[in-house]
Amino acid sequence: MTRSKVWVAALATALLLDAIGASSALAVKTGPHFFVGGFPLETSKNIVGTGGTTKIASSGTTFECSSVKTVAGSHIEGVSPGKGKITLRMESCKSGLCEVHSVAAGETSESGVIKIPLNVELTYNGTEQQALEEKPPLAVLFRSTESKKALLVETLSCGLLSSKIEATGNNKNAGTFGIQGMAAVIVNIPEPEVEKVEHAAEAHEPPQTIYRYWDETGKLQNVTAELKISGEVAALSMTLLTHLETLAAFSAKAK
Repeated sequence: MTRSKVWVAALATALLLDAIGASSALAVKTGPHFFVGGFPLETSKNIVGTGGTTKIASSGTTFECSSVKTVAGSHIEGVSPGKGKITLRMESCKSGLCEVHSVAAGETSESGVIKIPLNVELTYNGTEQQALEEKPPLAVLFRSTESKKALLVETLSCGLLSSKIEATGNNKNAGTFGIQGMAAVIVNIPEPEVEKVEHAAEAHEPPQTIYRYWDETGKLQNVTAELKISGEVAALSMTLLTHLETLAAFSAKAK
């Protein structure tokens, strides 16, 4: 075989191996991701929560807040699965007639204000078959911000009483494609795949919810999320309107 034929054969083999490698890489499923203006999000975009309401209730304690917003710096990131970091600011919070506020180290407490820093991640919230086929419904998973720390709110003060809000559930998602933090609660996105400037998020879930994600080996994991107030299982009911700071149309897509 001539040198030129050897070179052509080697090149063809290299291209074939590249194609096989690319095909294998494409076959790995990592989960839903964000789109902005019809294109996959590749950078970080600030996200703004403009309003909503919250109710967190266990058998013995109920907190209600008449306003929910996000703190400046809250953002989503262009990876798969889509993720981000947000801080919820809930205002006019009460437990019965008592005003409630969160107490965090290094921060000045404000009467009636609860702040919760969260990691967020897009996840599948339908049947196992829908997730296997990478189809909606999709949801946003709220997580605590540290991998082994379940507390979302260290202390909620109401007069002389204090409570803690923590995330539980069988958290397994600390792998390559996941984000760190204990599982907290699932928030649904009505019409997630529709490109809109403003999206609604809704949490009207039972206290424990199953969500699904692809791990770094390409295996679908079924995991539970759960919220507690001072050890008692709690349910979150919340609505929140969000838009990107640039007011561009965005969506969350399963593929």
